[in-house]
Amino acid sequence: AEGLDFRPGEIQGMEQAARAICAHAPFAVYLLILMIEWFTQRHYVECFRDEAADLDPCFVKVFRLHWTEEAQHARIDTIQLRALAAQMSEQEITDAMGEFVTLLGTLKGLLVQQDELDMLTIEKAIKQPLTAKQKAELFAALQEESNWTFILSGLEHSAFQKGYASLIPEGTFSLPKIINSLSQPSN
Repeated sequence: AEGLDFRPGEIQGMEQAARAICAHAPFAVYLLILMIEWFTQRHYVECFRDEAADLDPCFVKVFRLHWTEEAQHARIDTIQLRALAAQMSEQEITDAMGEFVTLLGTLKGLLVQQDELDMLTIEKAIKQPLTAKQKAELFAALQEESNWTFILSGLEHSAFQKGYASLIPEGTFSLPKIINSLSQPSN
């Protein structure tokens, strides 16, 4: 805000959204958290694979250590999910998966809201309105990037997919179908 001389747009009511997310079945919430942990792992690896040679070695070491800690969280949460699944019937897992898909839709909706606010922030930053064509192109690009960064890169992570396949009964909720449905632009 200080560098821009105005406050960028932020989604309001995030505490209520967090409470609503946490009110879902624990299995669905843990699965969402696991997806987020794996996308953060992916982002770290992809970023530092190409950049590490140009960065200060101490900086790289600090981030590598943080990445190691986060990788441990993902493993622990996978163990927790397996423990939850072991106590659940196939129907309970199916019901929780419905809630997981709902949570993914909620997350996608929040990203759309933030992308809309980012569009306004960009207009404020450049101190002029965008044309309708510019808005449409920029909004489509923001949505594609937000969706990939915060949802698809986690769902497509090989470790997430492996864990998913071991937890979800075959034919219950096809991960490729979920990915495909979330890959479609929001209207």
